[in-house]
Amino acid sequence: MAVDAPPDYEALLEHPDPQKRLDVALYLAVRAKDMAAIKKALDDGANVNETPYWTRNGRAPLHMAATQGNVELVKFLISKGADVNMSSGGWTVSTPLHSALNQPEIVKILIEAGADVNKATQVDNNSATLVAPLTRAAFDPTDVRLKSMSLLYKAGATIPDPIPPRAKAGIEKFKERIQGRKMAAFVEKNTDLPPDMGRYIGSFLGARRRKVKKTVAGRRKSKKAGRRTRKH
Repeated sequence: MAVDAPPDYEALLEHPDPQKRLDVALYLAVRAKDMAAIKKALDDGANVNETPYWTRNGRAPLHMAATQGNVELVKFLISKGADVNMSSGGWTVSTPLHSALNQPEIVKILIEAGADVNKATQVDNNSATLVAPLTRAAFDPTDVRLKSMSLLYKAGATIPDPIPPRAKAGIEKFKERIQGRKMAAFVEKNTDLPPDMGRYIGSFLGARRRKVKKTVAGRRKSKKAGRRTRKH
């Protein structure tokens, strides 16, 4: 059984507390991506920021929609007052940004809606370690998460000091990517590079080394061709 699966769907919707019935209905509708049911639950009075009483992960509807990568639904819930900085309870602790780390487009939407990029939460409810979204993403630095880290960094997210051991490899990978982009931008803006600059820059760019050298060499070749043309 999934961690946040209700033990008995019909029983949950028949809860004696009308408000809890509505909140459960909203959460289940979000999980099912059923916009009609979501709108009805909210129109009937469901709390957009309520965590269903039966979930062990303690996530509100926006956390669920962020995890799904559902752009339309995330925007809709925010328009209905969903708290972009709400921390979940239960055995996982996260903000919607933490939940969206595998969904860069959602990360961007949440940031634009005012999400705090440096809000730290516990890794889990058994840990005293607090981590912000960028650090949490570094635990598993996939290409998708590195994109999310870039968005967070541009929005003001800070790199922790000290870096949690679990995040060190991911943070280093992210720093290399930042350095690579800065160097690539430098190459694009500067045409009067010394002959050895391509090799120097390439040493910092790793995977981009060949591309940078080719760019520098191409520019030198174009300049030489231009000088020969002027001589003739």
